[in-house]
Amino acid sequence: MLRRNVLILQVSALGDFVLKWPLILALGRIHPQSRIIVVTHASKGALAEAALHVESADIEEGWHVVFSDAGKPPPERTAKLLEGAHAIYNFISSDDSTLNALAPHAQLALARCLLVAGQAHESDTRANGRGPLTYREPGRTTSDA
Repeated sequence: MLRRNVLILQVSALGDFVLKWPLILALGRIHPQSRIIVVTHASKGALAEAALHVESADIEEGWHVVFSDAGKPPPERTAKLLEGAHAIYNFISSDDSTLNALAPHAQLALARCLLVAGQAHESDTRANGRGPLTYREPGRTTSDA
């Protein structure tokens, strides 16, 4: 299967989402043949589509399975997007076990903890030079990295 999707999973507030826009644009330049898909709330997804010229998927439509222990298979659209992903940037959960099981072929960039005690926003963490991403190669868990 040809894997062309780059998924960006995020549910943060609007201001924190806007801080991710340079990353989203950079991913589009790094992967010019890939579909950049922002998985977020519908209103922020529509904004990203208009401002950044990317695609979006509504996180309220079946993505909860990715972050639960229920063991249920994801809905068809969610499963297709995961199966077609060669890279996933996860800004939602530090537990990637279910995501790893659903997309073991994808490189996963996991945002461990964007907020540090005493700081209220992602911008505070970024301003203090703390890098938010941990990478996992396909077939490995982030604890192996």
